[in-house]
Amino acid sequence: MSIPGVTLTDSIAIPPVTPIVPEVPAPPVNTTPVTILSVTDSNNDGHLPELTLDGSLTDESRWSANFLSGQTYSWIQYKLDRNIEFSSIGIAFFKGDVRKTKFDVFASLNGTDWTLVHSTSSSGSASGVETFNFEKVIASHVRIQGYGNSSNTWTSIIEVNIPNVDKSSWE
Repeated sequence: MSIPGVTLTDSIAIPPVTPIVPEVPAPPVNTTPVTILSVTDSNNDGHLPELTLDGSLTDESRWSANFLSGQTYSWIQYKLDRNIEFSSIGIAFFKGDVRKTKFDVFASLNGTDWTLVHSTSSSGSASGVETFNFEKVIASHVRIQGYGNSSNTWTSIIEVNIPNVDKSSWE
């Protein structure tokens, strides 16, 4: 193909093209505190799941559960009023300064489909809240599944702190 007046040795200067990228505004910040809509459990011995939200670190203010027949774990779960992003959870265990509790943390967007986000044991040397860190997740439901402790098959939790969640309505 030939172009009149242009030979193959001629070069054509093409000015640089600067793409136009529209500015995207930042999403609005929701300043309304995240609240807990409900707290439920697999079972308990009369130490109810809502006691993990009362702000008290006393031994009697705890949730305690042993395995149900045919199971190897017990669980407690929190339903939040909306999705949040978080990468840690704080848990105070009953007798946490003398025994280790094995547990998993699960997250869910709908309360049905659960994703394991952390599997560990408590230190066995903490008398207060221990913080457990993991990769960031987004969830509106948080479940702690316990597998007993270094002394027996009970899981007993005194207090749970989910970052950026307001527990004041439970206290």
